[in-house]
Amino acid sequence: MYLNYRILMRTRVITLLLSAMFLLVYFALYQQLRFDQEENNKFTKFYRNNTLSQHVSGQKLGKTSKQYLQEIDYIPKKMQLYRRHLQKLQTDIKDEKFLVVAENLLNDTALLTTLNNSPWQLPSEWVNTKEIMPESVPQLGRLMYEMATRRITGADVGFKGSQLKATLFLEGDQRVAFKPQRYRRNEIISGSPYSGYDRHNGEIAAFHLGRILGFRRTPVAVGRRINLRQELKPVAKPRLLSTFVENGNNSCFYGECYYCRSNLSACADGSIMEGVMILWLPNSWPLKVHRPHPWRRTYKQNKTAQ
Repeated sequence: MYLNYRILMRTRVITLLLSAMFLLVYFALYQQLRFDQEENNKFTKFYRNNTLSQHVSGQKLGKTSKQYLQEIDYIPKKMQLYRRHLQKLQTDIKDEKFLVVAENLLNDTALLTTLNNSPWQLPSEWVNTKEIMPESVPQLGRLMYEMATRRITGADVGFKGSQLKATLFLEGDQRVAFKPQRYRRNEIISGSPYSGYDRHNGEIAAFHLGRILGFRRTPVAVGRRINLRQELKPVAKPRLLSTFVENGNNSCFYGECYYCRSNLSACADGSIMEGVMILWLPNSWPLKVHRPHPWRRTYKQNKTAQ
């Protein structure tokens, strides 16, 4: 009994030390990826927020995400900034082990590769029983770019869960989940841990943190802004379309979920809605249903899940 206790305590200490090491790498990488806003304000702001179409003032004139990125010459600027920050990493990070980790993380999200086949074939090649992607994924940046720019060909409700989301289909018949923005970046939610809505950019943070910690079990997530009136409503199915409402000049929808109500709609800024695109697992890898789910919880402060 005493021996088992000692082994357990040592395991916990080692786990904490490894977590601390990876978090140090995370913060070092984050500092290096902060772009110079004075030099390139439009481009750098949406990249800092991991959103490939973050500044979409052009969309208010009816332009799609891909058209906007083409106008600002996205790919050459992306490569220029990639080289600049790779040089910063090599200059500022002295520890060789941390430098290798940081370089790999940066390289995987850069547009360093071209694809001969559909980008939607990549996840099927990556997924196995223990992780969603391997440690090194040179095509990840290209896949994220396609998720943020591909034309939306279909839209439907996202049924399950407590949070509002929509099921979208991108050109090439790729399914993604779209979770809309609910709060501004600097808005603070008070109350219990489960008060308010989930933050859409928390999905993005979870994806990259999983890569840093070596878990790689979180689906690929990338930010995107969508013109609801021009990109989504024309291809939406009736059951999603019936949940659209107008709040002044803002287009809103409430979808279908456990807590979805017409008075709890998510609203765009005019017709432009920011959110996160979450890649759906390949059909050959269906999720295993746990009954009861190991991470279940209640939404009552004094009641635990049974």
